[in-house]
Amino acid sequence: MGDYLLRGYRMLGETCADCGTILLQDKQRKIYCVACQELDSDVDKDNPAFRDVVPPPPF
Repeated sequence: MGDYLLRGYRMLGETCADCGTILLQDKQRKIYCVACQELDSDVDKDNPAFRDVVPPPPF
Protein backbone atom coordinates (compact mmCIF):
# COMPACT_ATOMS: atom_id res chain seq x y z
CA MET A 1 0.00 0.00 0.00
CA GLY A 2 2.90 2.33 0.74
CA ASP A 3 4.10 2.05 -2.85
CA TYR A 4 0.75 3.35 -4.08
CA LEU A 5 0.87 6.31 -1.69
CA LEU A 6 4.36 7.17 -2.94
CA ARG A 7 3.01 7.10 -6.51
CA GLY A 8 0.38 9.70 -5.67
CA TYR A 9 -2.63 7.63 -4.65
CA ARG A 10 -4.79 9.08 -1.87
CA MET A 11 -5.94 6.99 1.08
CA LEU A 12 -9.68 7.38 1.58
CA GLY A 13 -11.68 7.18 4.77
CA GLU A 14 -13.71 4.30 3.34
CA THR A 15 -13.17 0.54 3.23
CA CYS A 16 -13.78 -2.07 0.55
CA ALA A 17 -17.20 -3.70 0.87
CA ASP A 18 -15.71 -7.09 -0.10
CA CYS A 19 -12.62 -7.35 2.12
CA GLY A 20 -12.56 -4.37 4.50
CA THR A 21 -9.24 -2.92 3.27
CA ILE A 22 -8.86 0.86 3.17
CA LEU A 23 -9.57 2.19 -0.32
CA LEU A 24 -7.18 4.27 -2.40
CA GLN A 25 -7.94 6.80 -5.14
CA ASP A 26 -5.66 7.52 -8.10
CA LYS A 27 -5.12 10.88 -9.80
CA GLN A 28 -7.96 10.16 -12.25
CA ARG A 29 -10.27 9.66 -9.23
CA LYS A 30 -10.61 5.90 -9.79
CA ILE A 31 -11.25 4.00 -6.53
CA TYR A 32 -8.84 1.12 -5.97
CA CYS A 33 -8.66 -1.72 -3.43
CA VAL A 34 -5.12 -3.03 -3.10
CA ALA A 35 -6.16 -6.28 -1.43
CA CYS A 36 -8.76 -7.23 -4.03
CA GLN A 37 -6.58 -6.21 -6.98
CA GLU A 38 -3.08 -7.27 -5.94
CA LEU A 39 -3.21 -10.05 -3.37
CA ASP A 40 -4.53 -13.59 -3.41
CA SER A 41 -7.68 -14.20 -1.44
CA ASP A 42 -7.34 -14.50 2.33
CA VAL A 43 -8.61 -18.07 2.22
CA ASP A 44 -5.80 -19.24 -0.06
CA LYS A 45 -2.93 -17.45 1.67
CA ASP A 46 -4.03 -18.56 5.16
CA ASN A 47 -4.74 -22.15 4.17
CA PRO A 48 -1.63 -24.37 4.69
CA ALA A 49 -2.71 -26.56 1.77
CA PHE A 50 -2.14 -23.63 -0.61
CA ARG A 51 1.18 -22.42 0.82
CA ASP A 52 4.59 -23.69 -0.22
CA VAL A 53 6.11 -25.43 2.75
CA VAL A 54 9.86 -24.94 2.93
CA PRO A 55 11.70 -27.29 5.25
CA PRO A 56 14.12 -25.68 7.72
CA PRO A 57 17.77 -25.68 6.68
CA PRO A 58 19.91 -28.54 8.03
CA PHE A 59 22.30 -27.73 10.87
